Amino acid sequence: MGKQHELLSVEKNIKNESIRRFKEGINTFQKKSNHFRGHIKRFDSVDPDIAMEVLEEVPIVSTVDEKLSFIFQAAIDAVDITIQKEATNQLANADIIVEGEIIAKGIPATTLLGLESSLLEWKKCLHTIPTLDPAVAWKFDDVKGCYTSTLGTKTVKEKSTEWQVVAPPTKEHKAQVKEVTKAIETGTLSGEALSAMYTVAKKSAIIERLDVLLNSVKQARSRANSTEVVDINIGHNLTKFIFGD
Repeated sequence: MGKQHELLSVEKNIKNESIRRFKEGINTFQKKSNHFRGHIKRFDSVDPDIAMEVLEEVPIVSTVDEKLSFIFQAAIDAVDITIQKEATNQLANADIIVEGEIIAKGIPATTLLGLESSLLEWKKCLHTIPTLDPAVAWKFDDVKGCYTSTLGTKTVKEKSTEWQVVAPPTKEHKAQVKEVTKAIETGTLSGEALSAMYTVAKKSAIIERLDVLLNSVKQARSRANSTEVVDINIGHNLTKFIFGD
């Protein structure tokens, strides 16, 4: 019977051919029923010496039996390949082996296929993990449970206004003064940046391990699909009952 992966490679074509024949057959039965009809027109002379003459003959293109046989042969193939696949899937399984270690035993081929899809979705998520700015010197703080980085210090100044004498008083004039604004240092600002993001290296390592697992799952599915196909055919018996043969 061959291997399961060989059956899977032709399943779609066989099912599509069955669908095509059903559509074509329905169209023929509904719109081309003349294919199943014909006629012969003759002229018989009353004169016994004149032979019978065929005036017109339209042959039958096909019979309903022939058309049904053509349609249902593909239908039988489609039914049989489906049941063979499902019956084989009940036996097809393999271990997931990562770096020489079995991490999951006897996983069905259909489950492995679904797991591949799940891991690809996981990978999409992991690629979006935000990472620390590599241009900043980060240090992990066990107490805070996150990365920290010194923000540096900045002098804080406040504006102060005072009056300054620009000309002393005289007998004739009062002292001349002007308003002067000065920046007076009041302290310093300091602090630290906090981040719960991953390092680029950690993110890359996680994605790399997922890729290793994904490849292991693919290999397991390939081994599972190397199971011998179960030899089971029911399509003929179904049509035999329907048509009473």
